Amino acid sequence: MNALQRPTAVTSVLILLLSWAGATSADSDSAFRSVARDFVGFSMISNAPPLPDVKFNDGALRPVSLLDFKGKVLLINFWATWCTPCVRELPVLNDIQRELGSDRFQVVAIASGQQVGKKPTVFLKEHELEALDLYLDPHARLMTMFGSKTLPTTLVVDRHGRILGGVRGEANWNAPEARAVLQHLITE
Repeated sequence: MNALQRPTAVTSVLILLLSWAGATSADSDSAFRSVARDFVGFSMISNAPPLPDVKFNDGALRPVSLLDFKGKVLLINFWATWCTPCVRELPVLNDIQRELGSDRFQVVAIASGQQVGKKPTVFLKEHELEALDLYLDPHARLMTMFGSKTLPTTLVVDRHGRILGGVRGEANWNAPEARAVLQHLITE
């Protein structure tokens, strides 16, 4: 029996995330809920489940886990080289990483599924997305676990490793409301 078949925390995360659209997190503080409510397209996730310990690869094909980023606010973005909305969104995420990236915050951009056309390393270089580290999930296991078939999908995780919410599809991460969500978590 593999990890996705066992009734574990991973299964619990999947069940919780499948119902994330429009849900309000009872254990999020009211200030965060107030800030997040203004971000168009952002959906809170009930009960703020913890990040699962699932492996994917870094650009050198070394195994990495989302738990390796614990202690940082994360903006986890699933993208693909063939995805037009992803191509539009990635430069903004690159700018966010350049501006806010620190020991308290990181954009984790994960090339998810089969990449058609350019290899992700070439794609990032050609689009001058130098602030983003490359992460790969060629079988889209993480997206499946998080209950999404939409690219891009972006999750917001607090520094305690709790998944607070996210956006399915393209988001305006330059919007003041989006930046307010990230700033609130980083300075919390």
